[in-house]
Amino acid sequence: MLEKRGRGRPTQDKEEVRRKVLEAAGRVLLEAGFSKFSIDAVSQAAGVAKKTIYSFADSREELVGQIVASWTEQLDASSYGSAGAAGGGEAVGALKALLFRIYRIALSRDAVLLFRLISGEEKARALLAETYNRNGIEKGVKALSSWLQHRQASGEVKRDDPDRQARTILAVLVAEPLRQASIGVAIPFDDADDVVAEHVGNCVNYLAPLIFERTLPDMMGAARAEPLSPD
Repeated sequence: MLEKRGRGRPTQDKEEVRRKVLEAAGRVLLEAGFSKFSIDAVSQAAGVAKKTIYSFADSREELVGQIVASWTEQLDASSYGSAGAAGGGEAVGALKALLFRIYRIALSRDAVLLFRLISGEEKARALLAETYNRNGIEKGVKALSSWLQHRQASGEVKRDDPDRQARTILAVLVAEPLRQASIGVAIPFDDADDVVAEHVGNCVNYLAPLIFERTLPDMMGAARAEPLSPD
C-alpha cells in the first residue's frame, strides 16, 4: 500500500521560523530605524504571516528584546570550566574565555548598531532601553556573576559581592570600546581574534589583584605543578 501523505505545505520547525523572524526583525530595525520598525514590516521581510510573529512576541518592543536575547543566550558560565577542576591557571583561562565571548557579543556589529540607535533616537530609547538592558547587559552580568560565585566557593576568587565584581570587570572590558564604537572612532567587531584576546588578557591582568586570591604568577605556577585544592 502507498503511504498516505498529508496535504498542503510542510510545517516548518518552530525554532527555525523564530530564527528567521528574528533575523528579519534585526535587519528591519537596524537598516530602516525604529520609526519604520513594525510587525507589518517584519512580516514582509521574513515572508511570514503577522500571526506567526505574534506567536513569538506580543509587541515590537518584545520582539527587540528577543533579538537581543538571541545574542546572549549563547552565554552559559558552566561551559567555561568547573571550579577547582584544574587549578588556578585553569581559572584564569576560563575567565578569559568567558570574557572573550561576552566582548564579542557586546561589541558585535548588530549590538553596536542597536546601541547607537537607542542612544540616538529619543523614542527608541524610551521604549527599548529597559528591554535592551534586561536581555543584553544584565545577561552578561548574570553569566559572569554566576562564574565568580562558583569560583569563590572553590577559594580561587576573592569573596565579595559577585554582582559587583561582575559589573566592575565588564565596565573595564566593554565600556571604553563601546563608547568609541558608538561615536564611530573604532570598529571593534572587525578586530581579529588575537586583538580581542590581547584586550581581554590586559583586562584580566589589570584586575587580577581584585579578582583572584593568589597572584597570577603563583596561579600559573600552581597550574603547571599540581591542581589547586579548594579551601
